[in-house]
Amino acid sequence: MNEAREAVLADAVASGLSFKVDRSEPTRFLATCMVKDKTNCPFSIRIGFKRKEAVIRSLIQHSCDFTDHDTWKRANNARLVARRYNTMIKSDLTIKPSQIQNIDRLQCSRKTPYLQAWRARQSVRKDTFMNKKQSYQLINPFLNAITDRDIDTDTDLDPDGNWAMTRANASISVDSNNQFDWCFIAPRACVTAFWNSRRFICLDGAHMKDKRELILLILTTLDSNENVLPLIWGYAKSESLNL
Repeated sequence: MNEAREAVLADAVASGLSFKVDRSEPTRFLATCMVKDKTNCPFSIRIGFKRKEAVIRSLIQHSCDFTDHDTWKRANNARLVARRYNTMIKSDLTIKPSQIQNIDRLQCSRKTPYLQAWRARQSVRKDTFMNKKQSYQLINPFLNAITDRDIDTDTDLDPDGNWAMTRANASISVDSNNQFDWCFIAPRACVTAFWNSRRFICLDGAHMKDKRELILLILTTLDSNENVLPLIWGYAKSESLNL
């Protein structure tokens, strides 16, 4: 139903004909013309569910002129701007709201307010990275998926006798409250490649801007082509051995 509502909004903006929502519920949606009282426009769209899918039950087209809808503010809805430029924002999450404004003006001849462009960018960022609580909940199943836990030892090699590059060595620790403490990941392909690399390792850490004040630790080397090869990385509370 959410997708259906967004589709109605996108179509209305594209045609320049506004509407007002008379009823919006999880199982049904009804909208009529925004200027119905002024123009007696018969427009209405009713959406309901049929076999667990949202379908249009009835649709009567507008009879009014698009010039009657010039003051409709929802044409610059932040969700609509985010949907329109979702791929572009994801390709460059540092894009400025003013750049989104300029692109919308040049491509769609729309004057998008700065605040709406900013909200659209934030919405795409949130969908891309999720919130921090959800992200932490995915760490443990992710580590289980990439390690050999519950995998027979004879599956370590593929039919050609090579190491399975999708496997890794990993570990995770939680505190007494069952909350995330630290973790590390060492992809087996990287560790195997180390034996054909320079006997040189570099260790560094980056402080994360997080209320838990975790540190991203990484160990790298140089491969035979003098390119940086990551070996092990993980999150910890400190760069010291005394955690």
